[in-house]
Amino acid sequence: MENEIKLLARHEDIDALLHSPLLKKFGTAAPVEHLLFDTYFDTPERELRSRHASLRLRKAGDTRLQTLRTGNGTDGGLHRRKEYELPVAGDWPALSPLRKLVGRKSTLNGLLHSRNLKARLGPVFSTRITRTIFPLKLARGDTVECAVDVGEIIGNGATVPVCEVELELKSGELANLVDFALELTKEVPMAMGELSKGDRGYALLASSDFVASKAAPVALKKKMTVEQAFSDIAANCLMQIEANAAGVARCDSEGLHQMRVGLRRFRSALGLMDGLIALPETLAGEMDWLSAQLGEARDWDVLAHATLGELSQAWPAEASITEVTDAAINESEQSQRLAAAAVATPRYARLILMLSQWRFDARWRNGATAHDRSRLEAPVTGFARKALAAAHKRLLKRGNALDGAAPDAAHRVRIAAKKTRYISEFFQSLFGARAVRSFVKQLSGLQEEFGRLNDVAVADRLLSTLQEKRPELGISTGYVRGFLVASAANVRPGAKKSWRKFSPARLPQ
Repeated sequence: MENEIKLLARHEDIDALLHSPLLKKFGTAAPVEHLLFDTYFDTPERELRSRHASLRLRKAGDTRLQTLRTGNGTDGGLHRRKEYELPVAGDWPALSPLRKLVGRKSTLNGLLHSRNLKARLGPVFSTRITRTIFPLKLARGDTVECAVDVGEIIGNGATVPVCEVELELKSGELANLVDFALELTKEVPMAMGELSKGDRGYALLASSDFVASKAAPVALKKKMTVEQAFSDIAANCLMQIEANAAGVARCDSEGLHQMRVGLRRFRSALGLMDGLIALPETLAGEMDWLSAQLGEARDWDVLAHATLGELSQAWPAEASITEVTDAAINESEQSQRLAAAAVATPRYARLILMLSQWRFDARWRNGATAHDRSRLEAPVTGFARKALAAAHKRLLKRGNALDGAAPDAAHRVRIAAKKTRYISEFFQSLFGARAVRSFVKQLSGLQEEFGRLNDVAVADRLLSTLQEKRPELGISTGYVRGFLVASAANVRPGAKKSWRKFSPARLPQ
């Protein structure tokens, strides 16, 4: 298993990296430079790619090395992949020895033994890299290989530059690797490298569009402690955040939405641990910064393409709606570019690394009392039932107070429904799967109806902002706001109906 942190540097900072005092301090030998020429192979149907695998043949001097990697996504900034590597004689992959190395239990076994695979394989893109390797031994004895890579990826008639640092843990603790990466980013500001060279190569191919990553199921075991379960839940949420960073960088609306969902799920997980586990104040502030960057972009996107889009369909000949929609689309595109810039900053990279540091080291235990530790070490099953029951009780209280309540009552119901849904999904593996699916489905319906009310409220706030920024659109914007007020009156009965339908729902056991 390969454990690696990838950081993206600016070309003008490479000299500073190559002469880094930190690399010199922990270096165990002089750095060595290599010229690497890699060719990636796949079938015309991209069968390896569809299985989250890559097959690479590397030329370095007179040697030839083929590498098959499997695995997808990052965990706390770490690329964690299985890697099968062996020398070959020629310039084409040798499948027979690779099949033996991988074994029959691998998910790739069927493909590797498929008929005519070798004939169907072909080069899809290549890389030319100058790699400078620094062998390191960290303060606590961990051995790390630091590779500074400069070069390019070539494919589909295009090239993209490579200028990055790979920190691979050879032996030792992941937390210490993260600590070192943070120290290195203090010397040379770098961004987070969420994509491997293989990922970036496939992105050059016309068929490799970005696909947003939704929340993956959380697989907990009943014998787990509360702390172990939280760590797994937090990792699941953070992986969703990281998996969608590439989409945010490409101004992909769904990627932006799913990254924001990951942040909200993580906040809900922290809320479960109120009084036991909390982010340090500095780290919580950085999370607020990222949430703000994504939230503004997501709100404008929903306004421009969903809320106003529905109005445009209902009144296609209404010039005021078209005029305001065009202005909202412009605001949406600008805010998405700002969000894209945010995830490409050293600030975002440091946030991900600090979150990893906090989680890998279980730093919430610093200063914990004996009573707190006892609660963290308690079985998760009882904790899960109490947490879900409390969330459900809070939701019922807010929903039953809808009639004659304050204007923000519907918003409070929506938030409570969302948190109850997240908690249900976190602990789904501890309860009956069918019962949880049914309960979550009902919660999702409730969220959708009350979400429509929230969209109208957010739209009114943004349109008010638009009126201030674009006075020439004052009359049109006011007209559209009136339409939205009228539409909200039509949505409210549906929201209340959905509440009456949900309220008898029973908690999964």
